Amino acid sequence: MSFRCVVGLGNPGSKYTETRHNIGFQVLDWMANQGGWSFQSLSWSSLQVCKHQGVSYLKPQSFMNRSGEPLQQWLSYFQLSVEEVLVVVDDVELDLGQIRIRASGGSGGHNGLRSIEEALGTQRYVRIRCGVGKCPPDRPLEDYVLQSFTVDQKEAVKGLIEHAVKAVDCCQSEGLEKAMNVFNRKKESL
Repeated sequence: MSFRCVVGLGNPGSKYTETRHNIGFQVLDWMANQGGWSFQSLSWSSLQVCKHQGVSYLKPQSFMNRSGEPLQQWLSYFQLSVEEVLVVVDDVELDLGQIRIRASGGSGGHNGLRSIEEALGTQRYVRIRCGVGKCPPDRPLEDYVLQSFTVDQKEAVKGLIEHAVKAVDCCQSEGLEKAMNVFNRKKESL
């Protein structure tokens, strides 16, 4: 299975660039920087898009809780199926650096995934969940995901992004089952 649409979730604007919630954008930005690609804003949808070798890389610009609307517009316009979509998203239930690839499933309380489910009418799309560390019990989740990583986490975040890029590449080149076998193993936190 090859994905024709890779979607990174995040929030637009410079104040969100390095927040936990923007790890999906950071993964796609890393891929673009390494490949020498650039994202372009669309006039007809709230998306930034980069096309490379038949794959569209999308960053919804409608804020996290409305990510599904521009994705649905893109899929409808280009007549793509949900089976051709791979979503990269943050996950506060995973330790920093861990990755989980899922073929389907619920939103787990993530507003971006909930928006996609509502817009597409299904939970059956592939997602790469990138562990950004568990929210401390004394901190509101909304505040935690909108904060930047700490200085001492920067190296671990870089490792997470590189690990997620490899997961995207593996999904594309070797298939979902192989990628799940490789990346869903329990590993030390970065």
